[in-house]
Amino acid sequence: MKTGSLIWKVLKLLAIAANVAQSSHTHLNHVLLTLGNLIRIFSKPTEAFDEDLWNRIIKSIEKRWKKADQDIFIVVVFLNPFIRDTLFNKEFLMEVQLYNIMERTYERILQCESNLDFLEAFKDYRWLRGEFSDDDMSLSLMKEKFTHEGAPLDLQNIWAQIDKGVNCGQNGLVKLAVHIFSVIANSAGCEHVFSKFGITHTKLHDKLDPERVHKLAVIGMEDSSKIPTGFQDSSRIPTGFQQFFQKRQFPPIGLLLDSYWTPTDSYWTPIGLQLTPTGLQLDSN
Repeated sequence: MKTGSLIWKVLKLLAIAANVAQSSHTHLNHVLLTLGNLIRIFSKPTEAFDEDLWNRIIKSIEKRWKKADQDIFIVVVFLNPFIRDTLFNKEFLMEVQLYNIMERTYERILQCESNLDFLEAFKDYRWLRGEFSDDDMSLSLMKEKFTHEGAPLDLQNIWAQIDKGVNCGQNGLVKLAVHIFSVIANSAGCEHVFSKFGITHTKLHDKLDPERVHKLAVIGMEDSSKIPTGFQDSSRIPTGFQQFFQKRQFPPIGLLLDSYWTPTDSYWTPIGLQLTPTGLQLDSN
């Protein structure tokens, strides 16, 4: 393969991953899944990349993973009801370890002590039982709804539907999910709002008070969101993140996530990347 072609393929992969991380509605689970997908791609033997390039990229990703608040990332992927624990490598992340991570994160964020009800909720959710089954959470219906609307899948909305309003006990797991999926992984949304403020509050309109500027910006963004653009692609843009202090050290991403998932699995396809036996190919979308 020509060097120029190889460089463009690598850059396109990294650019897609960067765009996913910088989206205004990127959640924490998208970040870990994006990094895991890059690890998966650059760990596969293929003529498209030489070994030195693989190692440099993987080492860079693992370096950032080591510095991250790993508890939060693991919990947010687990609390994605379309994934749960199916993506984790059970050899390096057993059920008891996963529960300990959930317990630490729950007590840290909601400031409530976990109890047997929380443990039962964890087990029910992991095994798709009771109110946490696919049917009771209306996962198929909600996925169809957001697909029909051409909107990103709103996991916070899905969890909020079964929220009973209390922070502790069995509903603690629901509250934790609602809180975590309210977090945006970057400042893109805030930057966009302040940009709108600047456009609204010009030299010709410098007497507008802050409240009116805010209202005009909100109306403008609401109108813009209803206008389809050529840059919107629901198949590529996933559905919101700031780093916290480090709590625990877990295995590298390459070991934490199960390497047996295929490139056509639903967890990877939103990122628009595919790896075929003949080499690297990018989704035409």
